[in-house]
Amino acid sequence: MLVGLDGRVRVTDFGLARSPAPPLGAVPPAAPLSPADAVVGASGDSLGVAGTPRYMAPEQRAGASADARSDQFSFAVALHEAVCGEHPFPTTDARTHLAAIQRGAVRPPPPRRRVPGWLRRVLQRALSPEPARRFASMDALCDALERGRLRRTRILLGVAAAAVAAALGAALRPDHVLEVCEPADVELAGILDEPRRRALQEVAEAADPALWPAMAGQLELVRATWSERHDAACAATSASDGLDTFQDSGALLECLGRTRELIRVATDMSLRSEPVALSFIARGRLADFVLPRCTSPETADDFPPLPDDEATRTHLLETQIHLDDVHRLETEGRFAEARERVGQLLGQAEAEASGSHQLLAEVTLRLGVLEQRLGDPKSAQKTLERALAFAETGRYDRLLPEIWLALVDADVSLGRLAEASRGIDRAAAFLTRLRGSPATMARMHSKRAMVLRALARHREAIELEEQALALSRSTPRSELLVAASLTLLSLSHLALGHDDRALELNRQALALREQVLGPEHTRVAGSLNNIGEALLGLGDTDGARPYLLRALAIREKSLGPEGLEVSNVLVNLAELARVTGRPQEAREHLERALAIRERYVGRQHPSVAEVLHPLGALKLAEHDVTAAILLLERARTIFERAVGAGHPSTALVCVTLGRAELARGAPMAARPILEAAFEILDEADIRPDERAEAAFALARALAVDPAEQARARRLAESARDLYADLGSPVERQLGEVQAWLTGPAPD
Repeated sequence: MLVGLDGRVRVTDFGLARSPAPPLGAVPPAAPLSPADAVVGASGDSLGVAGTPRYMAPEQRAGASADARSDQFSFAVALHEAVCGEHPFPTTDARTHLAAIQRGAVRPPPPRRRVPGWLRRVLQRALSPEPARRFASMDALCDALERGRLRRTRILLGVAAAAVAAALGAALRPDHVLEVCEPADVELAGILDEPRRRALQEVAEAADPALWPAMAGQLELVRATWSERHDAACAATSASDGLDTFQDSGALLECLGRTRELIRVATDMSLRSEPVALSFIARGRLADFVLPRCTSPETADDFPPLPDDEATRTHLLETQIHLDDVHRLETEGRFAEARERVGQLLGQAEAEASGSHQLLAEVTLRLGVLEQRLGDPKSAQKTLERALAFAETGRYDRLLPEIWLALVDADVSLGRLAEASRGIDRAAAFLTRLRGSPATMARMHSKRAMVLRALARHREAIELEEQALALSRSTPRSELLVAASLTLLSLSHLALGHDDRALELNRQALALREQVLGPEHTRVAGSLNNIGEALLGLGDTDGARPYLLRALAIREKSLGPEGLEVSNVLVNLAELARVTGRPQEAREHLERALAIRERYVGRQHPSVAEVLHPLGALKLAEHDVTAAILLLERARTIFERAVGAGHPSTALVCVTLGRAELARGAPMAARPILEAAFEILDEADIRPDERAEAAFALARALAVDPAEQARARRLAESARDLYADLGSPVERQLGEVQAWLTGPAPD
């Protein structure tokens, strides 16, 4: 195509001449391409067609008949060269060139060239290796180019025409401007049309006869919904009479284009008989991804932008389908298997992603979440920080809040509460700008509540978790999200001694989890463990035992006998053994829990101190005061380093330490410890029985001082009243206080 000085364009040659001469010789496979090369068939034999190979369609190279769709291909090659400054396929050598054409692997524009997305999509379609997937005719291709070129012009013309019509009172309307998109059946041609459906049915039935009915229903739901929304957006764009309406419709069309790519990739994978893709469609996950998105201008950005390069885009979407299957394994509690799968995906992403930071960020995030689930917060923290770097480098803003929220779990597990709070603030900043979904906002509230619980600010945590629960309930298909909010809400109620409320919340969570996950999932075990703990708080040891034993069996089976979450059940089983008069069994449970936690999080982690404290109290009850003090001093040191001397967890250890000093006959040593602890706990969010224990311990330390005996009595009476309100679970403690109050005054 030559442009003259007068501005006219002359088409001089499209390379479509049939040669009357004898066949030309074959081109050596590694020879550089040149415009004068002859066309060579797949067998290496030359064909009776001569011309310019770098502009020829693959069917011409294979010796098939050429038609208007072959012209499209040639035209698109030339147009790509014009707008991008280079051939759409690599031209280093013949083998690489032909392989790229056969795959349809169109090169993205060079960084210096700013090519609109709509034009890249037109070129991609016209350069398809399969003629059936190109435009129906050259006229259709030219119309598509004209529609894209006139998009902005159309807006201005439409508004201007409406203004003229209003001014003249005439019937002049902007209704004759070109439409901006194809009908849905054209857009889904070769992706989700009837031939494709029949091919999918054949593959699915060959894999599993029971698979196709589920797939068929899901595919029809996706096709019908996508088509309805696409045609509605096209109609709105055509009828729009202003810039805002046009831009809203255009945004919806862009969103629908992205979901169409996911449909294409899922069906392509299914046609290759990939089980993960067949399951993705049959389980309704394709519909879950497509249906909630592109419903309105407000949700048009819910499906993140995709890379311009088709190969990278396809790889990203394929990996996301694999990651969804990894999530299925997580949901089933198969964390180790899920971790192995993600490791494989990460290796592939690093080897094949061609610099796709978005893909690396997605896979690395999932790996970090699994490391946290498997009880390795140190590795999780490092992995998630790597995911953060990938997302920031690739400017993948939509994933950043997810990574920050995942980091909160690791930071809290490692006792890094200040870092966790900053991470939530960062996530909140992104979510404010990106309009986070209700589910994501619910998670953010829950993370804030988690930090508040770690700071023992349980009443504030309850307020936030109630908000999270309301958001969770407003999200479709959110049974597991609701169960998580119910569970987290129960933890603060347990910490405050609201055992009845905690029991009710955990029973609701258990019902939801068993309904969705089945009876043997580790999350089900979590609800069972919490129910057991609440029943222990209510003094129902017989009721607590079967829940705790079932929780232990599930977690040992799914996570192994040394899994980190096994230790949570062991701590409650130890308390059950203690209150039922089996101290040896209690000690064995606690020592096992201590070994598990030290293995996972190290000897200085707060969760280790959470086991050292009851172990020290058990030693004290056995009158092994020296061993008790050693354990309790270690627990206090860990808590002071992790959360500070003024934290209620530190103060509660100090109460038990003060009791140990009293037991060894050192009230003067106990008094300052207990005074400081009581000052912290007097206003803290703790259980009433913990408050009563602190008051009574301080009363006993003060009673040896004649000047403090009146105060000591008041403290003991307050402890008595607290125990009396709690009833049967603390009968023993109530009896001790009453006996002390009615006994002889201390020397």
